[in-house]
Amino acid sequence: FNAAAMKQLPYAIIVNGTGGVMERKLANHGPGTLLAESVTVVSDAVVNGVRTVVLTRPLQGASKDHFTFFDPSKQPTLPFISAVGNTSAFAYHRFKGIATLSLTAENGVSCICKSGINGSINGMPFNKTCRDEPYGDLIQQKNPTCWVQSYQGGVHCCHHQWILLDQDQNPWENITDSYHLKFRFWYEEYDSAGATPSHQDLPRVYYQTAAYSGEYDVPEKQDTTPAGSAVHQITAHFQVRDMIQPRDNATGVALIYAGGHCHAPSCLSIE
Repeated sequence: FNAAAMKQLPYAIIVNGTGGVMERKLANHGPGTLLAESVTVVSDAVVNGVRTVVLTRPLQGASKDHFTFFDPSKQPTLPFISAVGNTSAFAYHRFKGIATLSLTAENGVSCICKSGINGSINGMPFNKTCRDEPYGDLIQQKNPTCWVQSYQGGVHCCHHQWILLDQDQNPWENITDSYHLKFRFWYEEYDSAGATPSHQDLPRVYYQTAAYSGEYDVPEKQDTTPAGSAVHQITAHFQVRDMIQPRDNATGVALIYAGGHCHAPSCLSIE
């Protein structure tokens, strides 16, 4: 509940193939932690091979890990993820999806708002937060990456255990490639003696020229400029405060170093 992916570590209610019910605090692509039971089974019936279990539960969560349902007059929608397993036992899911539950308040006022066009890719919600000028150019340029109806492909098509193949291609079932990574670290021992410690905390902050999109398309040129001379450019205007979270008693920042980052060969330059 209140999540669009398992990496958000949500509270979940799970019903197995025999009608058993459990509540869990999910992990990132893992079963997570079993929680104390707070639901009550009202009915459990199987009709034409389909099991229907009706549950009730208090709105207030039994612990910090049990989700507390909110007042619909203040937050009228609730995102949630659902999945169907491969077997009757609790294990990795066969199908999954995302949806939004719309709530209305009894004897109260509920807001009906238009939030634009929403969608999903392979069951995962498409959420983009392209920022408008002066923070970024993508919305002004109408870059296809910002909207699900014009999205051409990219990082939103790459998630855990997704295989980017055509339907007629073999996904290599039951074949696993194993590899090993070796890391080498150089370090200096921390010394707190003296008036000034040997090391200082150095937070890493950054800002994307794509302004929170995480990616963008280089559009096909629409004029007579020769292909070798056509260059697509995006800009961003931001301040230090757009990159950091305020810290207690902080009066400013001391810039130690700054550097740019872009991906060749499509990135020609950055400044």
